[in-house]
Amino acid sequence: MLSVIIPARNEESAIGQTIESIIASLKSASIEYEIIVINDGSTDLTGKIADSFKEQDMVRVIHHPQPSGYGHSLKAGILQARSNLIAITDADGTYPHDKLPELYKVIIEDGYDMAVGARTGPEYRGTFLKMPARWVFLWLSEYAAGQKIDDINSGLRIFKKEIVLKYLHTISN
Repeated sequence: MLSVIIPARNEESAIGQTIESIIASLKSASIEYEIIVINDGSTDLTGKIADSFKEQDMVRVIHHPQPSGYGHSLKAGILQARSNLIAITDADGTYPHDKLPELYKVIIEDGYDMAVGARTGPEYRGTFLKMPARWVFLWLSEYAAGQKIDDINSGLRIFKKEIVLKYLHTISN
């Protein structure tokens, strides 16, 4: 089983499509799953849209009445997850959820503790002003790691809950 955690704040334009794409990808790969959406104090329809999925397809929604932060939302989802395998993704539709089965396979078949996906396209590149800083950070990271890194800030990951729980106290809210 795979627990998919989606922190969401004011993502009404993408949360429905994000949930649908995750369901489609995992169903087509016959992966048992649950989806946990953490509605982090949204002031738009994000929570209501996420709630519309609760009756189907193993979707749960945790509502924070006030924003508590991306890290806090991730921690809340991790603690509520029923599976030892956890996927995290953003609610904004920038990640290729069709890659979740490949990441899952890396963990299950190859025995890794974490697998990381990557964004592509304009969502990843960001604004023109951010690009030079992103390139410098990426170059330094690749130099330090000694290998190419497709998305240095990727929020599309699958990891083992038992391992992340040891370090949960170090994750910023």
